[in-house]
Amino acid sequence: MRQNVTIDSIFAKPGQQLPVEPETPNEGKTKGNPYRSKAKQGTPPNTHAFYSIALTCEPPPGPGPNPLPPVKLIIDPEMIVR
Repeated sequence: MRQNVTIDSIFAKPGQQLPVEPETPNEGKTKGNPYRSKAKQGTPPNTHAFYSIALTCEPPPGPGPNPLPPVKLIIDPEMIVR
C-alpha cells in the first residue's frame, strides 16, 4: 500500500452480502496500511463477493503555498482491465 493512500472501507454492492468482515474495527483508515479481513463464520468455501473499495489519495505537496485537497475514489474491481 502506498504511503499516500488510505483504504476507507470495503463494502458490498447494492443487493449483495459481503462474506468478509474486518479483522479489527480500524482496518485501513490510516495512510499506507492494508485492510485485512476474514471470512464471516459460516461462509462457504469459494464464495464470490461483489464489492467496491472506498479510498482516499493524498496528493504529494505541490510547488505552490496551497496544498492540493485529498481525492476520494470508489474502485470497482470488476472494472479493472489489464
